[in-house]
Amino acid sequence: MIYRSPNSQNENNVKLIELVNSLNTNSETHIILSDFNYPGIKWSSDTSDSKGQQFLDMVNEKSLSQVVYIPTHNKGNILDLVLTNKPENLVCIENLGYLQNSDHTMILGDFSFNIQNPQTEEMISDWKNLDEEGFRTYLNNIDWDNLLDSDSTETCWEILEM
Repeated sequence: MIYRSPNSQNENNVKLIELVNSLNTNSETHIILSDFNYPGIKWSSDTSDSKGQQFLDMVNEKSLSQVVYIPTHNKGNILDLVLTNKPENLVCIENLGYLQNSDHTMILGDFSFNIQNPQTEEMISDWKNLDEEGFRTYLNNIDWDNLLDSDSTETCWEILEM
């Protein structure tokens, strides 16, 4: 989440652009929530006044999509933005109205992600949910004398670690 003051100095604007520019939008999914306070950017026509042009250019160069197209400020501007490099994951954006005396509306964004857990052959013990009776039966059915029939402690330990 980023906040840019409407009175932000050029030095801060440059740092903001450098921050967003540092994101790797080719391989990672990014969602940037912000009150950027660029009223001169017209997102529907992809145009800007001189104050916001450098920011708009950077958004386009990074292939970010601005997905809020409803006014978020009481003067009718879109100041509160949701930028993402994966707009296809957006389900909906909803304006929830003003919060008490704020001049900005609340925005609710619903995104869908297909997160895949990496497949692994590694067994991970879940001792908290252990079937104690089943585990006791499993251990009782092991021929420990035959399994650990070795003169070497290291060999026995390696067998138990598997």
